[in-house]
Amino acid sequence: MNPYPTNVLRPFWYLFASGHHRTLAMIISILVSPSVFWSQNFYHPTSGFEEHVLGPGTYQYYDDGGPNGDYSLDINGSTMSFSPQEGYFIQWKFIEYEFELNAACVPDDCCDRLTSSWLPNCGDLFVNEDYCGSYIQPCCETSALCSGEGISFSFTSDFSVVKPGWHIIMYVQLKDPYHMICGTHQECSVVSNLDCSGEMGEEEFNCWAFGQCAGQIDYYPECDGDAYPGAERLYLIDLPETQDLYLSCECITDLFLVTIYSCEVAVCQKADNNGGQFYLPDVPAGEHFLIGEYDCGGDLCFCDLQFECADPGGLDCDDADPVECGDVFLDANTAAAGAQSNEDDYCDNLTNVWTGREKVYEFIAPYTGQVTINMTGLSADLDLFVLEGCDPTFCLDESLNLNTADESVMFDVVEGSHYIIVADGYDFAESTYTIQIICEGDLDCGGEEPIDCGDVILSSNTFTDGGFNSEIDYCQNGSFGWTGNERIYSYYADRSQLLTLTLSQLDDNLDLFLLDDCNGNECIAQSTLPGSSDEVISIEVQQGETYIFVIDGWDGAFSTYRLEVLCDPLRCTDCGNCFTYTIFDKGINSDVTCYPKYIDCGADQYPSTDHQFQWTVDGMVRSTKYSPTLSLENGKKSKVCQIVKYLNVEQYRCCWDITPASGCQKAPLAHVAVTGEWPFYDAVLDASKSDNGQKYFWDFGDGSMIQNGDTIPTIEHTYNAEGIKYCTYVQNEHGISTYCNEFAPGAFECTVGESPQFTYSLSGRNLTITGVNGSTSNISSYRIDFGDSTAIAQGNTWSNRMHAFQKDSVYEICIRFTVTRQEGFADCVTDGCVCFTVKVGCCQQTIDQCADIRPEFVGENGGLQYHFKYDSPGIQVLSWEVDGVTISNSIGNEVDYTFPAAGLYQVCCLYRDPVSACYIKCCKWIYIGNPFDPSSCAGILYSYHPENNSYRFELDRPAAEVEELLWTVDDPVYQTLGTSLQSNFLAVPSGPCKEYIISVRYFDKTCNCYRLCCLRVYLCTPSACASLINADLLGNGKTRFSTFQAYEQMQWYADGIFIGSGLSVDYTVPSAGASICLYYFDQASQCYRVCCRDILTATETILNLEAAEIVPNPASDHLNIYLSFISPASVGVELMSDLGIVVRRIPAEVTGSTIFNHRMDIGDLPAGVYFVRIRTSQGELIRRIIHL
Repeated sequence: MNPYPTNVLRPFWYLFASGHHRTLAMIISILVSPSVFWSQNFYHPTSGFEEHVLGPGTYQYYDDGGPNGDYSLDINGSTMSFSPQEGYFIQWKFIEYEFELNAACVPDDCCDRLTSSWLPNCGDLFVNEDYCGSYIQPCCETSALCSGEGISFSFTSDFSVVKPGWHIIMYVQLKDPYHMICGTHQECSVVSNLDCSGEMGEEEFNCWAFGQCAGQIDYYPECDGDAYPGAERLYLIDLPETQDLYLSCECITDLFLVTIYSCEVAVCQKADNNGGQFYLPDVPAGEHFLIGEYDCGGDLCFCDLQFECADPGGLDCDDADPVECGDVFLDANTAAAGAQSNEDDYCDNLTNVWTGREKVYEFIAPYTGQVTINMTGLSADLDLFVLEGCDPTFCLDESLNLNTADESVMFDVVEGSHYIIVADGYDFAESTYTIQIICEGDLDCGGEEPIDCGDVILSSNTFTDGGFNSEIDYCQNGSFGWTGNERIYSYYADRSQLLTLTLSQLDDNLDLFLLDDCNGNECIAQSTLPGSSDEVISIEVQQGETYIFVIDGWDGAFSTYRLEVLCDPLRCTDCGNCFTYTIFDKGINSDVTCYPKYIDCGADQYPSTDHQFQWTVDGMVRSTKYSPTLSLENGKKSKVCQIVKYLNVEQYRCCWDITPASGCQKAPLAHVAVTGEWPFYDAVLDASKSDNGQKYFWDFGDGSMIQNGDTIPTIEHTYNAEGIKYCTYVQNEHGISTYCNEFAPGAFECTVGESPQFTYSLSGRNLTITGVNGSTSNISSYRIDFGDSTAIAQGNTWSNRMHAFQKDSVYEICIRFTVTRQEGFADCVTDGCVCFTVKVGCCQQTIDQCADIRPEFVGENGGLQYHFKYDSPGIQVLSWEVDGVTISNSIGNEVDYTFPAAGLYQVCCLYRDPVSACYIKCCKWIYIGNPFDPSSCAGILYSYHPENNSYRFELDRPAAEVEELLWTVDDPVYQTLGTSLQSNFLAVPSGPCKEYIISVRYFDKTCNCYRLCCLRVYLCTPSACASLINADLLGNGKTRFSTFQAYEQMQWYADGIFIGSGLSVDYTVPSAGASICLYYFDQASQCYRVCCRDILTATETILNLEAAEIVPNPASDHLNIYLSFISPASVGVELMSDLGIVVRRIPAEVTGSTIFNHRMDIGDLPAGVYFVRIRTSQGELIRRIIHL
């Protein structure tokens, strides 16, 4: 606790003696701590022990008879002790005392005596003292010299004679320099004399030398309000003139200069401390006390104390640090950094407030013009001055911002002239800082403003908006005409993309520059149109690079402006941008596998963890995989979209309307011919030779795309002289194919020439790809991806290629080729590709992650036995296999299998599709484990909902990690409960309670596998087991809820809010009552259960009630009210609505009984919450009822 200055006061006699500057302490003294006494009378106890803590003030202390009475007889050593508040000391003295003296009393004839002792005993200086007899004048004055000690008085009287006793006055005073130098302890001050000779020799600091009055000064109120509870050493120095004082000693932690005139503290100054080096500037002539606080961490401390004086002098420019244009450096105005304290006033301000150390720099102008100097990064109040010569009264500029605000000066210079720059501390301030010298032509990018894609900035290049002039020439133009202010912006490219900056809405001639780093001479791009024309720079930026943009005014121009930042993704294709797909017919539905073609050229790696993918079907997200397989209904048109995001910002979107058709017809194989003479201002793209095409889509490679699905296979498009680029998509109900070409002429003789055309044939699993009519003769290189992960073919001269597939499936084949033709003396080159679908064995045999396989756990005693069902209607399973091994005798749509250990397994079933007549292998990767064990599977959370008498279940997994959820009741009767992270409500069945098995099946994206989680729950209205919950009043406003038997995983809830776990819980029931529920796992039945008991108030006051049962609850048509009493009782019953209106009543019986058993019909009442009130002669009971 720091008692000063928030609750400091001195006794009133001290206030008057100390002068006007004590008045503030008197005012603050009203803010006192209630645990501390302030100026009152005390009376000694007749027995026992009393202890008091005294705040500053004057206190009167009497025997138990007070100022006008005698003390009592037979007081046997009763004690009263007084301790000062921290930071204060006690001074006390007798005004008078008188005790019984009798020669029969021993020793010393003292029959009654008062004994004083210090608490604690502070060495040999203080010992116990006995007082007896009489003394009527001030005597025995003393005071406490130890930090925080008190005084204790013990009194003993016999049975014979009583006397007036004693009157003691006590003063509690602040431990400040006053009492040590002028006050109560001046006689014990040990003061060493100092002079300006320098060497003082070795000093010994003894932390326990109380005889030397150590630890007597804890506060320096004229300096600050901090506490300094350690020991101190006093020095006296008499200065003949104003001096700077330096003292060094590693034992001293703080040093104060105290000047006292006529026993009044007139000046207090705390010295600057730099690692034991203390500095006091401009100490005036006269006598002063130096008080050094030192560390009492050990018994002794030794230091080689050095002391010296120095003339204050004036500003010293002889050792000024030289600075130059472009300098940026860290410095400080501290002694360690070489700063001095020679000057405290500048520019004829006549305030003398720059009492800190100053750092002096010299600048020699290399040109005639303007210079700006910035001082930033301050932690204290420093100011900045520019002087002409070393005269602090003549300033060219000054910066006097408050506190830690940046300082900046701007001044005109003449080539070859010398200028002095000074950084000085206001009011002894010291700080580190950064100095920056900015000359004309030195662009300052230290304060550039970051910009980002989509920004629109409305600003100006005026000083008010942060403009400044440091650069007058760019891009080595040599014109030196940009004499207006510049604004600097920086752009960091988190990805490669096309960046466009547009500077518009100008009033005057501002120009726009893109620089290589912060160098006005090195430009990447510039826009310098005349007048107020818009300026535009567009550039392809590279990921990870930072770009500097500068807006500057030509010929001193100032203007407002609008700066817009636009970003566009780079386009690079892999046989088109929009995805292609294959279709596998499954009868009712088709599996559509999507193959992305878009490449994010702006990213270093694609795909990456920074990319997000969404695949939507009719606006609903169906997958977040890179290349998913989607299930679409045959014959129904679905809009499938691919969305690519980078750091959650959309980069690309493309959609297809897909209407899958059943059967094994061929998907398209695209081909496009280009006709027209160069430069193809009206090129004709002709896809009529595509195989099996129905609809055609066109991407012209110049940002325009026609995606209306026209059935006409030709289109015209105008290209410029740079060449042509296109991708054509050909679609039918069984798939899509794309054909792309890119041709840059390179020479006037070149034409686009003939486009290679391909066809294919299948014989079993053997594929042959051939060229059509010699169109492939000019292919100079090619590469074929057969779509089965490992097969790649490539070459330099085309020849028909064959490939043997390892299994029946649907594959996408992609051929990438380069055509080189000799035309005249030029080599004319065209790059292209074609992708198309091939169905091997008619249909795809293996379906990965087949959703129709449903696992059920049937294991017991730790076994991993599962039951699998294939749920697709009209399908007859021929066999089942696990990890490629067929399960014996596994014909049929259901099979049981026991796994050897937990882990990831592929479970497949083989069947023949009745529509396509294809043999299909449907497979699913499943994590096998005990689904009832939360360590093997994510836990299922469950909760009871009284409003509809139902249960609800939730999978304890983040939504981003799971998809394709399905909740089911597996036992006693199979039913589905929804497909969200939280299940639908499951109503409590009518009739007896039952055990249910709740399951959730879902795809786990963290393992790319399916999981099954199960929960065995005893489904019952929770109030049916309300008797399981005991309620005991604790007498402190709380009720203890408990059970007689311990269960596993016991958790308590009040109105759905968790209130504790374990065998019991203490809870304050609110006035409106509460539904107390216990969730637990019953080891005997291996089921999770919920029991609830409704409590209206925390008190049940029917004294002779033995048992009470009000069932059912919730109820639908009636209530059975059963009460059992220890002795006969007369009972009345009321049913009240939640508004307190009585809606049913059973009148009290005239004669009582020990059993009350009645039925109350409620079927005609509205659903809601009701309260049953039981009234007896020995109290009443209230229960809350839910009426369904």
